[in-house]
Amino acid sequence: MGIILGTEGHIAEGTSENAIPKITIIAIANHKGGVGKTTSVGSIGSILAEMGKRTLLIDLDAQANLTSSFLDEEPEETIYNALRGD
Repeated sequence: MGIILGTEGHIAEGTSENAIPKITIIAIANHKGGVGKTTSVGSIGSILAEMGKRTLLIDLDAQANLTSSFLDEEPEETIYNALRGD
């Protein structure tokens, strides 16, 4: 499963500078494997980043394939490990 968090960086008029900016969350999930979740998250995230959007991709997959696609080497630990308490 992947989650894309993007922010426009806009703060609504009449609010203080410390207000939280508007954030758009896109979650892509499907229990079945091999349906393109990781590819979709990576592609959508890349496109949003190229458009100048601040983008955060969160890889919750045990295999960390999304994370591995952006790194030259395999990560030693993943968010999945942290959530399991490993």
